[in-house]
Amino acid sequence: MDSKRVLYDLPAPRLFRTVHSDNDLSVFIHGDAVPMFRPFGPGQMGFATFDRRGAVPVNNSHASPSISDDLPGCPPGGVTFCATDFVPGTQTPMRRTLIISLWTTA
Repeated sequence: MDSKRVLYDLPAPRLFRTVHSDNDLSVFIHGDAVPMFRPFGPGQMGFATFDRRGAVPVNNSHASPSISDDLPGCPPGGVTFCATDFVPGTQTPMRRTLIISLWTTA
């Protein structure tokens, strides 16, 4: 094994959803673990798709649709919210798109 590619197991990312209470406060309704989909095999890069919608703007009070294990892609005119887990030492080309910047903490 390449010494630069130290394998590690991160916990599954979690998706926390909020709604508004009667007095207009944000309230967490649940935090679900989103399993990583690893189409290239164990120990390779993985994807977690949190939400995919066919149109923008999105009504966040509706439950997100069920998402199957597939490579994350964005529907025409829609939006996809996902995370990519790169194995340490990975080099891959990336494309530039209009994005929503989000962050995660471990």
